[in-house]
Formats: sequence, structure tokens, C-alpha cells
Amino acid sequence: MERIYDVLGLDWLDSRSVLIFLAVFLLIADVLKNRAPKNFPPGPWGLPFIGDALRIRASRIHLQFEEFAEKYGNIFSLRLFGARIVVINGYKLVKEALVQQGEDFTERPSIPLFDDMVGGNPGIVMSNGYPWKQQRRFALHTLRNFGLGKKTLELFIQEECRYLTEAFADHHGKPFDAQILVNNAVSNIICCLVFGNRFEYSDKQYQYIFKTFNEIVYLEGSLWAQLYNTMPWLMRWLPGPHKKIFTLLQDVIDFVEIKIKEHRETLDTSSPRDYIDAFSLSPWEGDKLLISVPSNLCFCTIDLFGAGTETTTTTLHWGLLYMIHYPDIHRLFQAEIDAVIGPSRQPSMADREKMPYTNAVVHEIQRMGNILPLNVARRANRDTTVGNNSPKGTMIMPILHSVLNDESEWKTPNSFNPQHFLDQDGNFRRREAFIPFSAGKRVCLGEQLARMELFLFFTAFLQRFTFTAADGEKSSLEFKLGATRCPKPYRLCAVPQMERIYDVLGLDWLDSRSVLIFLAVFLLIADVLKNRAPKNFPPGPWGLPFIGDAYRIRASRIHLQFEEFAEKYGNIFSLRLFGARIVVVNGYKLVKEALVQQGEDFTDRPSIPLFDDMIGGNAGILMSNGYPWKQQRRFALHTLRNFGLGKKTLELFIQDECRYLTETFADHHGKPFNAQILVNNAVSNIICCLVFGNRFEYSDKQYQYILKTLSEIMYLEGSPWAQLYNTMPWLMRLLPGPHQKIFTLLQNIIDFAEIKIKEHRETLDTSSPRDYIDAFLIEMGQNKDKDALFSSRNLCYCTMDLFAAGTETTTTTLHWGLLYMIHYPDIQEKVQAEIDTVIGSSRQPSMADREKMPYTNAVVHEIQRMGNILPLNVIRRATRDTTVGNYTMPKGTMIMVSLYSVLNDESEWETPVSFNPQHFLDQDGNFRRREAFMPFSAGKRVCLGEQLARMELFLFFTAFLQRFTFTAADGEKPSLEFKLGATRCPKPFRLCAVPR
Repeated sequence: MERIYDVLGLDWLDSRSVLIFLAVFLLIADVLKNRAPKNFPPGPWGLPFIGDALRIRASRIHLQFEEFAEKYGNIFSLRLFGARIVVINGYKLVKEALVQQGEDFTERPSIPLFDDMVGGNPGIVMSNGYPWKQQRRFALHTLRNFGLGKKTLELFIQEECRYLTEAFADHHGKPFDAQILVNNAVSNIICCLVFGNRFEYSDKQYQYIFKTFNEIVYLEGSLWAQLYNTMPWLMRWLPGPHKKIFTLLQDVIDFVEIKIKEHRETLDTSSPRDYIDAFSLSPWEGDKLLISVPSNLCFCTIDLFGAGTETTTTTLHWGLLYMIHYPDIHRLFQAEIDAVIGPSRQPSMADREKMPYTNAVVHEIQRMGNILPLNVARRANRDTTVGNNSPKGTMIMPILHSVLNDESEWKTPNSFNPQHFLDQDGNFRRREAFIPFSAGKRVCLGEQLARMELFLFFTAFLQRFTFTAADGEKSSLEFKLGATRCPKPYRLCAVPQMERIYDVLGLDWLDSRSVLIFLAVFLLIADVLKNRAPKNFPPGPWGLPFIGDAYRIRASRIHLQFEEFAEKYGNIFSLRLFGARIVVVNGYKLVKEALVQQGEDFTDRPSIPLFDDMIGGNAGILMSNGYPWKQQRRFALHTLRNFGLGKKTLELFIQDECRYLTETFADHHGKPFNAQILVNNAVSNIICCLVFGNRFEYSDKQYQYILKTLSEIMYLEGSPWAQLYNTMPWLMRLLPGPHQKIFTLLQNIIDFAEIKIKEHRETLDTSSPRDYIDAFLIEMGQNKDKDALFSSRNLCYCTMDLFAAGTETTTTTLHWGLLYMIHYPDIQEKVQAEIDTVIGSSRQPSMADREKMPYTNAVVHEIQRMGNILPLNVIRRATRDTTVGNYTMPKGTMIMVSLYSVLNDESEWETPVSFNPQHFLDQDGNFRRREAFMPFSAGKRVCLGEQLARMELFLFFTAFLQRFTFTAADGEKPSLEFKLGATRCPKPFRLCAVPR
């Protein structure tokens, strides 16, 4: 730098002087560039370089403009998008600008983000001058030729309505997000005009294009987009979400260019099929102004596709949300449909004139939905005035939000009120201030199409369904703002109208009373015959028709209720649960008889509706039966042993994980925290090492979500909703409720497992398998034509079984262990004393230490006994006619062996309801095994991971107490009460891990 200064004769300048000069120069240049012209609208003072960007919150910009209007008047100015813009509010002023002086505001301004996205003057939405006029005229002419505004297009929309309502009906009244389906259906209309065909709702590539387009629309209205438009010279170089816009746009461009290429290859000049064909055959193809941009066809297509999809989809999505929130309006809407159209034929545009209330509701949805609150920015073609001076080139934003909520034009602007569009006689009335499609020369090109779509789709929806919120969910009327104003994601239930179905089927002569009486008698007789107790069957209470004993059961304490039934009916009794008669076996001796002495008779799992619907067949390890179960269990045991199960290599890995976990405990510096999440992650990392070949960091958000999802599934599986599902699956499959959430959550786990399996496939080395998934894939390859047991689907479910069983049970046991140590500090001290004596503080615990630590071993066993995490075991089924305790059990009988009754059997344990490590110590203080200790179950179906769990429990628990003393958080007393799902867990608590 100094040499350059010398050459230029500027050696008297230093760096500080240069920086000061540059700063002053840029500041003066910014002030001069952004001086307000004479009689320019008022506004706040902007900061140098960035103007008013810091004042603006992208998520509520239209509401901020409303606040500015209250302060500065309905016309004010701001420094945004790198220039001074004029914001116009209120119907009268917006009308003056767009209609009365429409010729002065036909152009679009130069906005850096859009300029960089489009790269010139192509397309329709953002183009200007002669190219814009020609493209707009050509698009309108061409779309009319292909049906816009004609009966042919109406028939196509009616057909798409039928596809969409059938897709809604496929959800059987269960909660779903309608936005994706509506998006696909609406886009199919414009696709018919532009591409010449529709796309199936299951088309994955097209679904990706939708998702991409929605994300672009959202990012275009984000804070990052504002910063880009304010400082493009800087933001072009900086990383951030704004960069993603260009990547996503390229995906859309690639999709459109493929379609254009396909059209070129199959073009018949004598018979154009759609807009793309017509563009290729356009009479002005030689016009240099129009072909100067080679991508013009591409961007025109994207403009039509985007504008024809996003706006109508968002309006319909708002409409469904408003119907959920205003059921009275919903009912009036349907009453008019019934009166004018009925249930048997589809709505048509000819019906609209006879349906003033329906028409008013659709218009009010558009007004309140307010999907383009800021309109699309315009630019003055010449010096003009709207209230104040607007020199040529001034960017203006006519705010549609201010028009659609103008208090001087609307009686209740902030309320959803269809009366805005009805006169005193109930007839539809047009309102001048209703301009959701903008106004003037740049009014929405697709307004006619959008009006047709909105009426036909929305009327078709409410003709077939009543829409309600998902059970337990309250959808919000709050919005999220991108380039459009959208409702926040929500789920709804589309409940079919039964009476309309009767009419369609020609059963309108049947009255509901007759049908109900017949069905009730028929079902009652069928239920009695189906559930007759066999001869010499265990006794039990009388169950009600259809629901059996479900009404007696409290899911939150079912194992305690079974203990009460045992006192009344004996240690073997029967109940009607899970849609059949089940036998409950209590007490160590009878449980041992069933699972061990007659273990061959009870190796199968029964058919339980919830699990059948979750898994969909005889898949996985946990709930499979017969030969598939034997093969999968044998393969899993063999494979896991090959990868370290029961060997020193796995012990070393557990020790490493113990170190990571205790270091994380230490990071809390003795302050209160909930250890469950960390313990869950650490324990799951052990099984992940065996199944997936790697561990996950405790800070991995995606993995944290998977663990949380797994815990929620386990809880919901033991809920009353799951019991009702198993009792009346035919009904619960149709009803909304928390039970439906199980399937959504399960799909998240399946997606996670499938991603891992896909990653393994792509990197598989058959000569060097890394883990269980690799071994399974190799087995699949070797048995491709022989054994359907080794399939992709089975791999997914086996992986999930190992992952879940290897995570949840050990985590819950350790969580109980920490809680018991807090409650019994004297026992904690004794364990720590033994650790100090045998291991000390400098080395990690190992499995070799266990034999020398009888008290610690006894405490771990007592934690398992009292923790009692699977109080009802996993249900089994008799594989043949057999007997237990002198009672007959026909083949197929479901039995539940109560491990709670075994681990609390008064004839086996000295103090069964007290936490007492002496249960596992003899008189000399040596460890003693107890036959009645079976937390891992027993017999042929004993827990596959028992060996791993025993190793984990000892090493983790000992590592905890070696480094820390655990106490309750100050002022808190954790409870020993439990919450019951698929497992019995402690209620959430916080602890302090105080370093020793």
C-alpha cells in the first residue's frame, strides 16, 4: 500500500485518514442520493446506508405500515429496498393511484433480489413496458383459447374437485393437513393450461416442486430478503438463508425447462396443446424485444404456474380455517348448498347466482384472508401526484390490507362477517373496496380463473364434508408472512355427511331410527356370541356389550387394578379387553408355570388392533410370531454378538459413553437439571453403535426429536385412547383423537430408520459389515429369491424394535435409580463407600468389579425390582389348547403375566413394597440370586437384550455414584409416584449432581 501511495504522490496519507475520508464521502453520497424531493410524502428519518430497514419486522410489516399511517398520514415514505418508497393506504387513495392515475403506475420497480433472481426483463409479473404488454396480452389470449372462462375449464375444475374430495374422504375423518392436497389440486388447473396435463397427488417430484415453491414464497418476505434489497452489494457476498432462494429457484427452473424440452420434442405445429406449445408457435417470435432473453418462456411459465397455484391455495386454506372457527357460518353455508344443489350433483358456476350467502362467504374469506397485504410494488412512469409529489421512478406500495380493512368502507373490518357482501334482503352485493386481485392496468391476470376455482372448490368441500379441528388441537387464526400471508399450519377433520350419502345411494326412505335399532340388535347378538366364555375358563367380572371391561380400567394404574381383581377372583382371572377375552396370571409360581414350565405353549404374540395397524403384519422381532420370529431373533442375537454384545469391546464403548455422560452432568456444576434426556441419549447411543454403527451427540437436535417422539409413543401406547382403540378398532380408526397421533409419530421414527438404512445401502461393503443394518442387508442379498423374511420392510421394523427396546427400558430403570438414591441417601452413601473401596476415584468401573461389589449389585437389582418398568410384561397367546392353574386356555387365548405381581409377591420377598437391597444379600453380605427376580420376563420370549441391559445398568449406575452425590433440587421433593404408558416411568423430576 505504501508503494502505491509513493507512486501516486500520496505518501502523506495514512490509513486512518483514508478511512475517515471514505466514511465521510459515503455518508455525504448517501445523504445526497436519498434526499427527499420537494413536497414528498413525510416519513421517519432513516439511518445512513440501511434506511428504515431496522424499523421493519418482516413478519408483520403490513401492520407496521398501518401504525406509520396513523402517525404520518395515509401517504408516507420510507427508505427501503435501497431507495425511497411511497406507501399508500386507504381505499380512496389506492383507487386514485391504481385506477384514476393507473397509466402513471404500470411499471414494476427494480428490486435487487428479484433482479438477481430473474436477471433482466423476462416473465409477466415483474417485467415492464412493451415486453410486459405483449406477454400479458399473449397469455390472456392463449389461456382463453385453452378454456379460461369457458365451460371446458369448468368441467376440468369439477373433475379435480372430485379427485380432491375423494382424497379428503380417504382420511376417514381423521386429522390431516389439507394444505398439501389443496395445493396439488389447485395447481393441476393451471398445469392443465400451461403444461397440458395434471399431476397425481402421490407424485413425489411434483410434491417437491410445491414444497420448494412455498419455501421461496416464504423466504421472499423474510428479513433476509429485506436486507438483500437494502444492501445487495453486501448481501451478495454474505452467506445466509437469502442464498437458499436462488438454489430453490434453480430447482423450479430445472423442472420447467424439462417440461419445455419435452414439449419441443413432441410439438405438433398444427395442434398446440397448451401455453408452452402456443408460445413456441407465437406469431411475434421474431420480435427482438421479446426474444432477447432466452429464458423468457421459462419465466413466463413459472409466473403463471406460481401465481395460479399459491394465491388460490392460500385463500382456500384460510377458508377451511374460518369454517372451523365459525361453525354457525359453516352450517348456513351447507344449508344453502342443500337447498340449491343437493348432495348428488357437483356444484357449477351456474349455481353461483342462486347462492348469495355462499358467494358472500367466499368473498369474505378473500377479504379476511388478505393474502397479498402489500400488493406487488409499482413504479411511477412519469412525474405525478397522489396526495404529494411522486417523481418519475418513485416506487409505490398500495397497501391492499388497508383497503380490505378500511373502517370507512367496511362495517366490521376486523371481524369475519359475510354480511359485508349481502344487502338487507339477503342478496349478494358487490363492494368497490373489494380488490384482493389489485386494480388498474396491473390487475391480476388470473382473476377470472381464481374466482371460478374458489367457488367450485369451496362449495365442493362443504357439500361433502363438515370440517372440525383435530381433537385436542385448537387451530390458530394467526398468520405467517412471506410473499403471501398464510395461516399457520393446522390439521382438520373432514367428516362425511351421512344423510347426503343416503340420498346418493337411494336409501332416503330409511329413517335413522330404524337403522340404529337394527344395527344395535344385530351387533348385540354378534357380541354375545363372539365373547362367550369357554368351559372351565378363569372367572372374572361381567363385561358390557361391545366395550367389555374397558370402562372398569384406569390406564394410569391398570397393574394395581389387576392386583385388586386377583384378591377378588383369584390369581388367575379373565377380562374382556383388546376386543377379546384375556387371562391375567398373577404370582411367581403361576407366572413361572405359564412362561417356563409351559413356555412352548405361550411363545406367540396375539393380534392387537393398535399394533397390527402400526406394523401391518408379522414384521419385526417384538410382535412377530412363529418361524419369522425365531429366524429374526436368532439372526439378531448372532449379529449383535458378532458386533460386541457380551464382549470386552462393547464394555469399552459403554465406559466411553459413561465418561461423556458424567462430563455432561458435571457441566451443570451441581445446579438442578432433568437428567432423563441426557441418560436417554447416552443409553440409546449403545444400541445405536450396534444397529446404526455410530453414536449421536447430546446436542443433535434431530436425534433429540426422535428420542422425544419415541418416549411419546411409549406413553400413548398405554393411554386410555389406546385401550379404546384395541376395544373398538372399527370405530376408533374413524374417530379423531390422541390415538391418531401414534401413527404420525411412528412415521417419523420409520422415516428416521429408512434414512439410516438408505445411507447404509449407499456405502455398503459386503466384505466388511459395520453393524446390524449392514449384516441384514448382506443377508437380504444372499436370500433375495429364497426368504421373504429378509426384506426392506422387515429390516425397518427390526431396526426400530432393537432401537426402542434398547433405549427406553434401560433409560427408565436408571432414571428410577437416581430417584431412589435421592430418597434413600443412606443407601447412596453405602454404594459410594463400596465404590471407593473397590474401584476408587481414578479409574472407571468395569464388569470385573461387579463380583467384588455385592451391595452395589444388590442396589441395582432392587432398583429393577421396585422400578418395575414393565409391570404387565408383553402380552402372549396360547399356541395350542393348554391349562394353567387347573384352568383351560383354548388355542388363541391372550394371557397377560403380571410381572408386578411377581416382583411384589409377598411369598417371595420379605418387604415387597419397600426399597430394600437386603432382598439380594445373604446373612454374610454376599450377593444372592432370587428366582422371583424376572424384570426381563422369562421363558422363550425372555428379553433379547438382557445381557446388554445388565452391563449398562451396572456400568452407568456405578459411574454416576463414583463421581457424584445426587440430591433433590433446593425446595423441591421429587415424588416416587409413577406415570404409566407402555412402561412405568417416574414422574419428571430435577436433581443436583454434586461432584464428590
